[in-house]
Amino acid sequence: MCLILKHFFFHTYTGKYLSLSKPMKWLEAIYNKAPKDLKHIIVHGFRHTFASLLNPYIKPSDVQAILGHETVEMTLNIYTHVTNQSKKKVAQSINDLNI
Repeated sequence: MCLILKHFFFHTYTGKYLSLSKPMKWLEAIYNKAPKDLKHIIVHGFRHTFASLLNPYIKPSDVQAILGHETVEMTLNIYTHVTNQSKKKVAQSINDLNI
């Protein structure tokens, strides 16, 4: 079971849920005013970013539960990506081996 209501993630202060088209319009407004070299991502891209940022701090199965995936493999293979922080953590772990 998903810990977050996947279909109703964006809401107002009063609790009214927004359709996904509203955040897409917010992004479009940002991109229209932003420098041309700002990388454009879609709203769903923030889901991947969220999963990647969570991954070093909580168990993959917990990330899976939050995202509502059936398998942890789906979460790890599709939604989590290597971050600069995780690269540094790996390098430090290797250095700590003193080989």
